[in-house]
Amino acid sequence: MSAAAHTGGDDERAPGGLEQKLNRLRAGVLGANDGIVSTAAVVVGVAAVMVLLPRIRRTLPASLEVAGRWMAISVCGSRLESSVTSLSRSSTLSERSTE
Repeated sequence: MSAAAHTGGDDERAPGGLEQKLNRLRAGVLGANDGIVSTAAVVVGVAAVMVLLPRIRRTLPASLEVAGRWMAISVCGSRLESSVTSLSRSSTLSERSTE
């Protein structure tokens, strides 16, 4: 028998050898692990959407209503400020003209 037969060095690297079988097993295990992780991520993502979507549906109209009120108040407030300013200017001018 040769020295290679005793150490098993050439047999492990041969096609269908132990090293190739272990590499295939490792690839299968890692591939299955990737599949499990990917599937779990999809399930968790769908569950999160199912939980968060109704909350967003309830929150969005309320936030838009508040934004609309704020805009209405700010527009009215700026109009009020401009009218108060113009009234104060006109009253000041009328007081000066009567003097």
